[in-house]
Amino acid sequence: MIGILLALQVNNWNEQRKEKKIRKELVASLIEDFEGTQEILSQVIFEADSLFNNMNTFYDLISKKTQITTVDSLRTLGRSFFRSVPFEPILSTYNEAKSTGNLNLIQSKAFTDKMTAFNLAHKGYNQVNHISTSNYFSGAMWDLRKTFGSSSILIKTTAIPEKNKLKPQISYAEYLFIVESPLGEAALENQYVVFQNMKNIFSDMDNAIKGIIAILKSLREEE
Repeated sequence: MIGILLALQVNNWNEQRKEKKIRKELVASLIEDFEGTQEILSQVIFEADSLFNNMNTFYDLISKKTQITTVDSLRTLGRSFFRSVPFEPILSTYNEAKSTGNLNLIQSKAFTDKMTAFNLAHKGYNQVNHISTSNYFSGAMWDLRKTFGSSSILIKTTAIPEKNKLKPQISYAEYLFIVESPLGEAALENQYVVFQNMKNIFSDMDNAIKGIIAILKSLREEE
């Protein structure tokens, strides 16, 4: 009877040691993945801020009602309304641990809560990004996008064919008329709001990732 108890105790000790080793490796891999995700997200946030600044500059220039820049410059800024900001987190370790059940080895409510917050924010990003992509390829938006953002819509002049000059297809007044049309204003405002929401989501994901990394490093120190 004593021998059986000792054998069970040794077996339990081996299992605990094995689980501890798996947990330690899991925590280390998760830290590596989320630090990589944090680096990716930092670049994404930088790009999103740059595009958003371009949008605000565009609105500021248009609101002056007086031409202080070229149509080509406005088109360059206008392209920002129709740019996507792709983001894909590194979740291979997390998804594998979840599928194998090893994620249960990380017995931390704080970690679970932060992961829930991150997953919700990431789901929100996918939804907003889908809306932005759908708007981008919609019929009316596709036509307006050519006017707002394309700096390549140029025509050759025929008056002086030997010089083969290029000039903008539309004037500043014509461009402003299209931008300030009901459809134009709606298109720009819609994209602006979509982008605002995306920036907020990026901020939520960034906060969640920082919390996740801090918790995982705390768990690592407890090993």
